[in-house]
Amino acid sequence: MINDILYRLLEHKQYNTYLSGLTQVTCSEVSTYEDVFLMIGDHWIQISASDYILNFSGTCFLAFLPIDSSFWLAGIPLLSGYYTVHDNTNPRKARMGFAPHATSNKMNV
Repeated sequence: MINDILYRLLEHKQYNTYLSGLTQVTCSEVSTYEDVFLMIGDHWIQISASDYILNFSGTCFLAFLPIDSSFWLAGIPLLSGYYTVHDNTNPRKARMGFAPHATSNKMNV
């Protein structure tokens, strides 16, 4: 799935992919990248381009890495702009809740 997302995000863009899997993108094109939406449970979670493109002193990288697995790690790009509540009272039915914080432009979940 992540490889499909990367392909769609990078189509018609300038980028370099390194052996480590890191993808460098052109910082001036950040505004042309679309938001990514993931269905988690019954809710769409929004990952903004400003969340998944990291700018290190004028050099920009995608925060997504290709992975050959049945899962992928989302981390900070997924959580940015949301308050999260983790309920691990029953580890077999652990839950996580999302709500946009006061200054977030994320959609309500």
